[in-house]
Amino acid sequence: MWLLVAIYYFYEMVLRASSGVLAKDFMSTFHIQATQLGILSAVYGYAYSGLQIPCGILLDKIGVRHLVSISCAFCSLGALLLGTSYYYPVAILGRVCIGIGSACAFISTLRLIVEWFEVKNFPLMAGLTNAIGCLGGLCAAYPLAKLVDAFGWRMALCALSGFGLILAALIWACVRDRPQDSVSIASSVQENSFSVQENSLPVQEDASSDLSLASHSKKNFFIELILGIFSWTKFLWPVLKSSQIWGAGLIGAFLYAPLVVFAEAWGVPFLQSAYSISASVASNASMAMYIFFSLGSVLVLPLCRHWKSYWRAIFLATPIISGGMGMIALSAGIVPFYIIVFLCSVVGLAMGAQVLVFTLANQALSSKFSGTASALTNTMIMGISYVMQESFGRVMDHFWDHSRSATGVPIYTTSPYTHALFFLSIVTLLAFLGFIFLKSDYIQEPHPNK
Repeated sequence: MWLLVAIYYFYEMVLRASSGVLAKDFMSTFHIQATQLGILSAVYGYAYSGLQIPCGILLDKIGVRHLVSISCAFCSLGALLLGTSYYYPVAILGRVCIGIGSACAFISTLRLIVEWFEVKNFPLMAGLTNAIGCLGGLCAAYPLAKLVDAFGWRMALCALSGFGLILAALIWACVRDRPQDSVSIASSVQENSFSVQENSLPVQEDASSDLSLASHSKKNFFIELILGIFSWTKFLWPVLKSSQIWGAGLIGAFLYAPLVVFAEAWGVPFLQSAYSISASVASNASMAMYIFFSLGSVLVLPLCRHWKSYWRAIFLATPIISGGMGMIALSAGIVPFYIIVFLCSVVGLAMGAQVLVFTLANQALSSKFSGTASALTNTMIMGISYVMQESFGRVMDHFWDHSRSATGVPIYTTSPYTHALFFLSIVTLLAFLGFIFLKSDYIQEPHPNK
């Protein structure tokens, strides 16, 4: 169950991070500058983050299977649109479709972990999920670059689209929301997992109610709509008022931004410019960041158990990430390329502490709010990270000397990238602001349901 949905997360990570390897192809095909390229990459994140809370509520209400299989098919549609587009607006639409289809990927795996595993195993399984996602980002580096070299970027995206359709069918056929012995019938579980309290209004009606809805008057329809919104608001309110979740989201966003900005989008073209190397070679640095991010997300857990603190690991990781990005900005093009790969590895390893924010968020409330709590946390992480990704392009254009190739494609030297990387390095330190909102740290015993 969990593995198939984790593979879906792997798949959407490949599509998400593909913009780094395809950056120069996009710029030459659509004749765009760094700002437009940043927007093309970031619209994925805006669609993704904007749907996190609705997807979290839907996961708590209707479960994983239906939502994930449809979302995976939508990812496939987006990849097909992007791979066949000849116009910038169509490419934007394709990235938006990928973002919409990816919105429930990570939080759906967390939801399955809550339902299928013991509470004490949540940090480990969340770390493994994060590692599988990082492998997707890894495959969007060197393997995708070689695939693009062999068959072209359009054929590569169309192949990914076909894989998504097959995966959607497998998820529909195999995934179940909960263990069979935990419920009597599926409809009762869906209703109980969404109820805020014993006497709250149900949001999902049974089949007979759905059939009778067509005969209701317009007045009754609007009454039902208002009552439904009120019930959803009551369910969402405990999550919104939790300062722990807001703090976890802020920390996660600024720790995750270097991965989204550098490894997913701008690292490959930056290193191509600094070292005059191919995309497949430059992608080794991004690949190293993903590999060590996945390792760090698992290895940080024994340290937290030893320290009996999640805060300590995050606090130590923040300056390492910021300093590492600053050193990459200073030394790229000067030191040998393998030093840059090493620095990316160190940054990725420290970035593994970022996964702990989901444990901090989920331990703030009872398990029935887990989908919505993870969704709000992920909304902040992805929203802020992709604002940073677009802002990186705008900083680059600010320091760009307006040079172009004979065909009109913008040419960026290392200077605009360096200024933008310093900007990213400084902003990463804002993660410390999140500690103001945190209330609880390491909890040894399972958190009781309220």
